[in-house]
Amino acid sequence: MSNRLCVLLLLATTACPEAAKEDLREAADAVARAGTKLEDAAQKTSVVVEDKLEVAADRAGNVAEAARDIADPDAAARDAAAAITCKGDRCTIAASEFDKLVTNPLSVASQVSVSAQPNAGMTRWRIDDVRDGSACEQLGLQEGDFVLRVNGETIGNPPREGILDDLEKADKVVIDLDRGGTKVRREIRRGA
Repeated sequence: MSNRLCVLLLLATTACPEAAKEDLREAADAVARAGTKLEDAAQKTSVVVEDKLEVAADRAGNVAEAARDIADPDAAARDAAAAITCKGDRCTIAASEFDKLVTNPLSVASQVSVSAQPNAGMTRWRIDDVRDGSACEQLGLQEGDFVLRVNGETIGNPPREGILDDLEKADKVVIDLDRGGTKVRREIRRGA
């Protein structure tokens, strides 16, 4: 499934009316079943084809998970927030929720919206909205924050292609923010 299709799914369902939620859940289940079939097929093929099918299956799983989060954002936010403990600017997230946040940008997009803001020839990413009760809110992200760096790397527009791969391998994510002229750092660790 292409990234373009994932983005279209997110845009089409961001303001998901109640009547569409069941259809969205059914579609998510169908995509998840397709991902499972892709994984089954991967086991019966050559290594090259297997790798490509596994990537497609992972993407299908991410889309299905994000569709479920969009259909029921309050439940998704509660689940993620319940998996977090914070002390000061350091938070630990249960491994399953940490993995979901760093491997599935669509899931994060159901909790927070951002926009690119030009600034002296560079792009800064402004947090426009944070869903109440979400993991992103509990992690300390606030409307109006500017994301300066993630794990020491400035996020361009478009972001560097490999940045998501780097985050997937990390056990910790450090987000540097500008909050009204004050530098703020949030450290998020993968728990057990």
